[in-house]
Amino acid sequence: MRFCIGVDLGKMQDYTAIVVNEKVDTFKNRLFNEVGWHSNPSAVVKYYRTRHLERMKGVTYTDIEDRIENIMMNPTIWKECDLVIDVTGVGMGPFDECAKRGLEPIGIQITSGHQVSVAADGVYNVPKRELVMSGIRIMEQKRVQIVAPEWTDTLKQELRDFRVKLTVTGHQRFEHRDGANDDLLLSWLMALWWQTKDEQYTDVSMEQEKEWDPFTKNIIEKEINERRPSKTD
Repeated sequence: MRFCIGVDLGKMQDYTAIVVNEKVDTFKNRLFNEVGWHSNPSAVVKYYRTRHLERMKGVTYTDIEDRIENIMMNPTIWKECDLVIDVTGVGMGPFDECAKRGLEPIGIQITSGHQVSVAADGVYNVPKRELVMSGIRIMEQKRVQIVAPEWTDTLKQELRDFRVKLTVTGHQRFEHRDGANDDLLLSWLMALWWQTKDEQYTDVSMEQEKEWDPFTKNIIEKEINERRPSKTD
C-alpha cells in the first residue's frame, strides 16, 4: 500500500496519536532532490514521507474511530492505505470497532521480547526494540521526511526524550524519559515498521550533497513543481 496510518491508542486521560506515512517509489520527486537524496543504482530503495501528525486527548473512543475513518475516507489515500493500531494498553475494543466499520485494521502488540510473531487472532507481537531499530535504520539511511505542518516539534521532543537503558542482565530497554510522552513517536515507528518490514536489502549507500535533517522541509500537500518556461524563454 502507498500509505500507512499508525495509531497509538491512549486511555481517556492520555493522548492518542495518529500518523500518516506515504511511501514514495521514485527518485525523481523534487522534494527529495532538494535535500540531496540520490538512489543507489544497485538496489530498489523506497522513501517515506510523514504527511500528517495528530494527537487528541479527553475524547471518546467513538470520536477516535470516527476520526480514523474520516482520514481513511480521504480520496487521496482511500483504498491505498493500511491501518496499523497499537492494541497493547487499551485492548481490542477500538480495534474491533474499526474492523466492524470495514477499515481492515492491523493490530500490533508491543512486547519486550526479541522476535516478531503473529498470534492466532492475527495480531502482530512486535518487540519495541524492533520498532525502534527499524526507525533508526530508515533515519540513518536518510529515507524519511517529516512534512506535516503540525506536531513536528512534539515529535522532535519525543525523539530527544527516548532512551536506551541496559538492564542488569545486559539487555536493552527502550523507554521515554520520566514524565515524557511517546505517543506520536510510537505511532510513527509502527507505521514505518509496517511499511519496511518486508524490505530485502540490508544496506543502502546514500550520497549527501547537503546536511540532512528529516524536519527541514516542513510542508504538506505542496509539491515542488517542475519549472514552467516563461514566454520569453
